[in-house]
Amino acid sequence: MKRPKIASEAALAEVVTTWLRVDGWRTYHEVELPRGGRADIIATRRGLVWIVETKLQAGLEVLDQALDRQRAGAHGVLVAVPSGPAAVRLATIAGRLGVGVIAVEEGTYYDGHLRTAQTGLHAVLKVWPGFARQARVAELTARLRPEYERQAAGTPGATARWTPFKAAVKSVVEALQAAPGHRLLVDQLALDEAVREYKRGFVAAQLRRWLCWAIVDGLVPGCSLVGRGKERVVLLDPAGLTVERRRELQLDEPPRLPAMNPPEALPVAGA
Repeated sequence: MKRPKIASEAALAEVVTTWLRVDGWRTYHEVELPRGGRADIIATRRGLVWIVETKLQAGLEVLDQALDRQRAGAHGVLVAVPSGPAAVRLATIAGRLGVGVIAVEEGTYYDGHLRTAQTGLHAVLKVWPGFARQARVAELTARLRPEYERQAAGTPGATARWTPFKAAVKSVVEALQAAPGHRLLVDQLALDEAVREYKRGFVAAQLRRWLCWAIVDGLVPGCSLVGRGKERVVLLDPAGLTVERRRELQLDEPPRLPAMNPPEALPVAGA
């Protein structure tokens, strides 16, 4: 089979994620893994968890990456590559090692979702992954936030990708947005779940110091510190949340008040 023309790894990953979602999977992209590294795609469906690594070259590099991902805690690990002779050779080796293979092909295929024949790039599962019965999926799925669903897969160098640091900053800002007067004690915010996840292994005092440093260094938009010691407070100035920072942190836009029509002129007495 001829190798299809695919512009980029991101384009290949988009074909794969579309195919998975049509089949009922939820997909999360460029997810940082508990033991280091980043998965191109994590897919979940009815408790089953797959890791999918995408590459434009069907060679030993992607296979080596997939074998490393088998320690990440998923039930199955797959590679997604363009179809062609190299993909066929890869499938033969990968199957023996418990790694699944998805080939992205070009041509006419039946779209079960639309129930019509379509022409173009489409994904085909060539080899099923081995099933890891002792998978540690709880630690893996704890990292799957909605923000990972919204960003593109196959873009490892993108500066806009979601990270645990951004998750911690977003959680702090959201807590302050909801607090009376947009203010909370440092002690409260330092124990936020997303902050503790980002700085896993830190004790409470270390978490407080890190949060204060991040605020003073301007890494938490719109925030400032007031007071000292246990009474130290974080203040949020909503005006400091620019459109760019809101977009970067995937924060909801503040509610806009409906436009008010000018009041009708009241009749003048005696007119």
